[in-house]
Amino acid sequence: MNKLAICIIAYNEDQNIASLIDKIIQERLDAFTLFVYTDGSTDDTAKIVASYKSKYPNLINFLKGEKRMGKSFAFNKILREIKKYEIAMFLDADINPLKKSLFKLYKHLVSNKNLNAVSPLFLAHTKSLRGLEKTIANLYSKARVHAATYKRYKYLSGRMYCMRTTLLTPISLKSYFDDYYLNLRIPYRSIDICKDAIVYYRRPSSIKDFVKYNLRLGKALASIKMNHKDLWIEQGRRVSVVDYAIFDLTRYKFGIFFSKLNLYEKSVFILTRLLSSISMYFGLFTYKSNPKIWSRADSTKINYAE
Repeated sequence: MNKLAICIIAYNEDQNIASLIDKIIQERLDAFTLFVYTDGSTDDTAKIVASYKSKYPNLINFLKGEKRMGKSFAFNKILREIKKYEIAMFLDADINPLKKSLFKLYKHLVSNKNLNAVSPLFLAHTKSLRGLEKTIANLYSKARVHAATYKRYKYLSGRMYCMRTTLLTPISLKSYFDDYYLNLRIPYRSIDICKDAIVYYRRPSSIKDFVKYNLRLGKALASIKMNHKDLWIEQGRRVSVVDYAIFDLTRYKFGIFFSKLNLYEKSVFILTRLLSSISMYFGLFTYKSNPKIWSRADSTKINYAE
């Protein structure tokens, strides 16, 4: 069986895809194959990937989607291509992993036979942010460091993770967040966070996009509650919706986390968690009457090459 498949799903990422592919190649991982699926991109993403395919014909497997079908469709498409691989690492095209983070993530999994999946430590990109937006992003990073330190809630983000392919299963095409379906089907004790593998990405920076993001979270939870009772029960075992909405994964030893914030950060944290809770619960309780997917947050797009 082949060892490692690295998989990228990209839509209109011509500003980032080349940088990410270069970083992957420079990691000098054990023998691997890079699978890149372009989900009906309307910019130059497919053209850039095709040029890399020509340069590295034995390394890159280019899967070109002619029409945008969504991330779940793309995931399932790649899944059929990597059945002969032991380990799969999935990455979004708009993330910025630090040097050797892919290597550290991969080694963390293969060196621990009791683990089935590993997540890196995600931190918010703040380079172009100012004022309140930067404070919100920094609070997100602090919350993730706190959660990773105590490993109270280990969560795989669809942005990047590494796992054994034996546990990979197709994702419902109706899913709002592939993350939930991915996480809840993997035994919780076999998930871990590798704090040494650091990945930066852009969080919703505007209030409007922050609300959009949490509305989608609420709808994702509602779709699981209505369509996958077993996964809904499992979600409750791991962390309640209330804890997630209000505390943002910091409830365990919350006093330690909160005491490290200054007065301004405490005020912003309280206000953003209140807004998050209202948005998430609105999505949760209106799903049945309006199951339409709200648009994604625009401010999460960023050119990391800048």
